[in-house]
Amino acid sequence: MPLNLDAIVASVSRSADVGRDITGISLFDDANTLVASGTSIRTGQTDVWSVRGNALEAGAYYLRVNGNLVSDDGASFGGAVMLMPAPEPEPEAYGMMLGGLGILGFLARRRKAKRD
Repeated sequence: MPLNLDAIVASVSRSADVGRDITGISLFDDANTLVASGTSIRTGQTDVWSVRGNALEAGAYYLRVNGNLVSDDGASFGGAVMLMPAPEPEPEAYGMMLGGLGILGFLARRRKAKRD
């Protein structure tokens, strides 16, 4: 069953001139192939980045966080990762879709017959 991954990482400093400056987050598979690149949500005193991986197959993955130390002061960052099953349409959804397409076809045919 495929999984979706959502991850967020943040660094908080007293100001933008100290601590750690996060410059990116990326998701890789076990063959070191880039799966997804992160997006910056906020920069400055607080840096926040997120990354999403959709419909991931079973296997090993890792997150890489890039950043720079802005000063000699201590710095840290933290984050969270959430895995959840990817949504898969139920068989009933396919049935309803086919039924709707059938009704649209019937109405189009009926409308065409009225014009002739």
